[in-house]
Amino acid sequence: SRVWCAYEAYLAYSASKEIITASARAPRLVGQVAGLSCAIAIAASLATFVFHQYAYDAGWMNSDLRELLLVAFSAVSLLVASLIRPSELTRAILYTGGVSSCLLLGWTAAACAHEWRGIECGGTSGYGDDCAGVPTYATLLYGCFTSLVFCVCILVAEADRLYLIQCRVESEELRNGYTGSLRGAESTVQEDKAKIMEELTSSGFADDVDQAIDVVLNAGALTQTLRTAILRVGMLEQAGCQTLSMAVLTWSSWVVIGVVSVSSHVQLREYWDRRKEYCLVYMRYEDGDCRHHLQDAYCHDGRQHCPLVARKTATPLAAEPDLYIAALSSLAAVVWLAMYCCLPWDKRIFAVRSLARVMGPALLALIVVPLMQVPQVYMLLWSVRILALVVAPAVLALTAAGPARTAAIPWLGPRLVRGLMVRVGLGSRRASVPPASGRDGGQRRPVERGGSSEEA
Repeated sequence: SRVWCAYEAYLAYSASKEIITASARAPRLVGQVAGLSCAIAIAASLATFVFHQYAYDAGWMNSDLRELLLVAFSAVSLLVASLIRPSELTRAILYTGGVSSCLLLGWTAAACAHEWRGIECGGTSGYGDDCAGVPTYATLLYGCFTSLVFCVCILVAEADRLYLIQCRVESEELRNGYTGSLRGAESTVQEDKAKIMEELTSSGFADDVDQAIDVVLNAGALTQTLRTAILRVGMLEQAGCQTLSMAVLTWSSWVVIGVVSVSSHVQLREYWDRRKEYCLVYMRYEDGDCRHHLQDAYCHDGRQHCPLVARKTATPLAAEPDLYIAALSSLAAVVWLAMYCCLPWDKRIFAVRSLARVMGPALLALIVVPLMQVPQVYMLLWSVRILALVVAPAVLALTAAGPARTAAIPWLGPRLVRGLMVRVGLGSRRASVPPASGRDGGQRRPVERGGSSEEA
């Protein structure tokens, strides 16, 4: 009967134990995700074949606007699906995003197959002799990797949707028949209820346990970390529910930005080193016949090109600070993942939401939007600097601190935790529980347990 559930909650609270509601795996989770995986694999393979065999040679893939629209549609579908209440509409949006992600993967794979020939500057390449914006091996692979990540995130988002539906169903089952107080718990044996209620009332924990159950029903769990954060911030609805789709997309984009920048810098330097060998041959040739044949095409190309090569190779690759800054960005992403694996599960939820809601908008503003104006990622030097030296340390600091310590920061901390932890979405319901106040509107008192004072 429910009175025994109430008694278990009382015992857990009085002993400072974690209270976590039992949860079953969402029905049809494995089947639906496996079926969607097969559909995405087949659709992406067909799209790659069609784009590679027909669309590229026809010139249809020369427009960057079409690729940008596919990227935008895939990203928007994931964002909208993470915001709205999980339903069949969410499923339709995700499946539509899956179609665009498959087309994007086929597009980038076909482009990579056709353009995989190394750096070509000047001539018909359209980028000029300084190689500004020329595709590298890393940038070609970056497009394929991003497209593949979108497809994976669609699968993770579908699993998140089924998980949230299951959480909602279980929450409704827990609330069924609950009056808001343990004193109203039902029992088939009234003698048991009388004894349990007597012990509960005499302990002085009755109101505190009611508050703890209210937190469990709204947040999904009650741990010492969540309890401290809620006391300082207020009720955090679904703080115990973890979704991963946007976090996977954000982390993958974060780690690959630095890798692409470093790899592109290395390949560009290799190109200029090869051109330097050409210039050395030209200088030897200039001492001979080249000075007497000024209209010679070889002499003209060397005269125009070699000063630029000298400027590009004036400093060694190891002396470029942006190379280390880009590598630092990727290293910070790896450090975040290691921290995530070592954190307790309740702090992992805060880490995931910090990643998605701090690093995600930063990537959008610093990388995605500027890419509409410049052709390649490795040209965004200032964006990578801000990402590695400002945004990445902030995400790592929030992850290490957790919600309780972050909420302890005067004025800013509670607002920051609420912004990161409260589920933002259309149709979401927020509980309005004031921070650090009891049901009677007064201040919640410390609960004495074994001679120690702890916040309830």
